[in-house]
Amino acid sequence: MKIIITESKRERAVTKWLESEYGGLKYKVSKDYPDLYYFIKDGNVVMDYYEKYSRLCASNEIIDFVMRMFGFDWKNARDLVESWFQDSYGYDVNIITGPLSHHIRIWKSYSDNPQDY
Repeated sequence: MKIIITESKRERAVTKWLESEYGGLKYKVSKDYPDLYYFIKDGNVVMDYYEKYSRLCASNEIIDFVMRMFGFDWKNARDLVESWFQDSYGYDVNIITGPLSHHIRIWKSYSDNPQDY
């Protein structure tokens, strides 16, 4: 049996999943940059937002899950995460990235479980 799901329903499913998994997260503020916020889930940083540049850095796990589970390509998955973040947290996003090695080192320092990275 083949099930056909419209694009808008798929997008709503992604938004609903993001909100249930990552909505309302508490965050820590950077010691050195007071406009840099580290969002924490289960003791680990999963994304950060740098207000100065309107830059969201989301963990690869978030984007990868949206791609695999909902069948979006990388750009569309990234755009959906960006849109959801803006709606959910009320911050403008001009740039969305995945974490580079220096992000992960910093994220470890703000996490309760740094060995999980």
